[in-house]
Amino acid sequence: MVVGLERHYRKIQITGGRTHTISLPKNWAEKLGLKKGTQLEIVENDDGTLLILPEHRKASQTNTATYNIQKMGANLIPQATITLYLKGCEKIRFKNISEPGQKVKLRETIGKLPGTEIVKDEKHEMTVVCLLDEKSVNIPTLLDRMFSLTTEMLHQVTELSTPPKPNQLRNLDDLEDETDKFHFLCLRLLCRIITKKDLWRENGITDYGDIISLVQIVRALERIGDHIHRLSPYTNTIEKLRFRGLIEILQNTREAMIRKNPVRAEQIIASITKLKQKPGEMKSGIVSESYSRILSYISDINEMTINMSLHPAENKHGNQSNQLLVSQL
Repeated sequence: MVVGLERHYRKIQITGGRTHTISLPKNWAEKLGLKKGTQLEIVENDDGTLLILPEHRKASQTNTATYNIQKMGANLIPQATITLYLKGCEKIRFKNISEPGQKVKLRETIGKLPGTEIVKDEKHEMTVVCLLDEKSVNIPTLLDRMFSLTTEMLHQVTELSTPPKPNQLRNLDDLEDETDKFHFLCLRLLCRIITKKDLWRENGITDYGDIISLVQIVRALERIGDHIHRLSPYTNTIEKLRFRGLIEILQNTREAMIRKNPVRAEQIIASITKLKQKPGEMKSGIVSESYSRILSYISDINEMTINMSLHPAENKHGNQSNQLLVSQL
């Protein structure tokens, strides 16, 4: 699923007995300045999808980047691709590709980044574009989804059979992959928001400190997902009740963050401190370590909630961007 894309459905019409045509939504044409006679570039992707690009859309109008693999090195391909994506690049050109393995790395990395598509794939060059409409998503909604995903992962890991069934492990893999994608999408949007104060209000942001706190929350949720996924091979040693207790703590943390309630966040931190002081006996050191790490990351989220509730001046906008989420609690 590609997050944030506006979708329309059209039936193919045949004109002149041979030419296949489709109509474009009026709002798309107006937004992109498309008129009668405007030329469009149509690209057939390897996966059977079609990409339509206005020919007049010049590179200078988009945030573009070029990565020379021969000069910079192939080992940095995943890091470079993710970094350029997070910085808001709409088009990334990879040139001087010399080995098939380099394309494999590129495809694997691109598959983790929401909204990205390969539009040019030649022997020594590949071009990737981001088709994401970032105006249709916001941080509160994305964070709520990340909380839902990690909570569902906890539910599923406590219900695993011994040994786990293949479909159970696939479900956990899918949930972790989706958590990773929302993690990257949140970070990309936060990078964009830094210089666009007109987007702060709808994203529940009052100052730059909030952006730093939100980055930490996003990273903590992604790492919680990693540790939950790590537990799947050790289901016979998982103490079900203890890990089910994490579900309630995570749900309370979500509520405290949405409401920006520092008192509740401090109470959760205190309860986590007590749990960490009495870890109990766990047969597997890996399970014990992951349990402790998950508690630490949840505590970090509550610390960030406290930080976001403290401002030099009262936020005149209040928590309007979070009211929809609050109403769901």
